[in-house]
Amino acid sequence: MITIKEIAELVGTSRGTVDRVINNRGNVKPEIKEKVLNIIEKYDYKPNKAGLALVTKKKKLTIGVILFSKHNPFFIDVINGMMTKLKEAEDYGISMIRKEISFDLEEQKKAILELKEKNISCLIISPLDSFEIRDLIGELYNENIPVITVNTDIKNSKRLAYVGSDYYSAGSIAAGLMKLFTKDKIKLGIILGSKKVLCHTERLAGFRDTIKKNYKNLEIIAVLENNDDDNKSYEITKNFINNHKEIKALFFAGAGVAGGTSAIKDANLKDMYVITFDTLSSTINMLEKGIITATIDQQPFMQGYKSIEVAIDYLIHHISPKKELNYLKSNIIIKENIGEIKG
Repeated sequence: MITIKEIAELVGTSRGTVDRVINNRGNVKPEIKEKVLNIIEKYDYKPNKAGLALVTKKKKLTIGVILFSKHNPFFIDVINGMMTKLKEAEDYGISMIRKEISFDLEEQKKAILELKEKNISCLIISPLDSFEIRDLIGELYNENIPVITVNTDIKNSKRLAYVGSDYYSAGSIAAGLMKLFTKDKIKLGIILGSKKVLCHTERLAGFRDTIKKNYKNLEIIAVLENNDDDNKSYEITKNFINNHKEIKALFFAGAGVAGGTSAIKDANLKDMYVITFDTLSSTINMLEKGIITATIDQQPFMQGYKSIEVAIDYLIHHISPKKELNYLKSNIIIKENIGEIKG
């Protein structure tokens, strides 16, 4: 493994300069810094772990986390991914403070400000798509507190990186699946989580655009919001299918799948095509029973794991993410390949 001394010799500078670049302190000429960083990447330089852990523990780094997990079991796996990565990096002594909220702007603003008061070193957040949240992210950026968005992004903000699905593409995939399963001209409904979050509106846009461009036989009757709440999802789905007997398909573009599909089951609708997201146990159960036709897995565990990994690389190793948009693969699950995720 290459040493600091060898890096200095290759660049033609001092070991002290290399150390300042590695630890992101002191003034270094931009051209020298770039050469050092290039060599670090080329030779995959890693600081002495024991020494780095000692230094990091003295800094007492804290990662703040804000997720829409108050009523949404999807985020259990996101949190598990985060905890797994933190456990792997326990030598660094990094702590985490988590806030669980709903789709409420004031609640999210309050959570951000409360974490800021606790002197967090980094914020990982599922943000509402609001200019007020965008401005708060800008304030954190100005105070050298990096922000990483997870599961859903926010446009034109100063966040460091995004980790999650390409939701426009996922919506397009859902439209393609709906076309594959339906042959004749049909009318369908969309049950959305919330128009306040980008991941849901991007799924909706991808679904709509693909239908408009390629699948004229699919007609969207209505788009309803359930706020990712199973109880609300049950009621609006029940009312919708009761009032629109012509509906032959439903696309759940957010959470609340357990509630919505329970309404379909209770109505004894056996010829309904249903496309959903995620692989919660309740979703898989409905897939096995034939209530759900197909579901799209967005890898929640890896969303949590990768977001913490990006934070640790930046805070400890001073490595910026290679990509601003860290997309995870969307996996299509049908009844016949359930065993792949259960195994």
